[in-house]
Amino acid sequence: MNEFMEGFKNSKECNGITFYLKTDTKPDFAVHIMVSGHDDKKAGEQSWTWILGYLNDPSPADKPGHGMGGMGSQSTAKLTARDVCMTVWDDVDPNHFKKPGGKIE
Repeated sequence: MNEFMEGFKNSKECNGITFYLKTDTKPDFAVHIMVSGHDDKKAGEQSWTWILGYLNDPSPADKPGHGMGGMGSQSTAKLTARDVCMTVWDDVDPNHFKKPGGKIE
């Protein structure tokens, strides 16, 4: 988790996004990350698979993909954070104006 959070803090694609670790605030998305090969720490042998889900999906429940924001796989935590943030921006506002600094609460 610490590697992902560092990637989030250092990725310009995450500017303007708030990442809640624990909160009473209901977020719009939830991200689930599975890491394979993390304990080996051999370069190129890690796989970071992520799934982004809507918690407040406005589309009809019977629409294919309802509740799914996106998914992917990367070789590092930093690339995973970048991909998650780019997917959030694509889902929220493809023409967004990136605000300075993402936050972690």
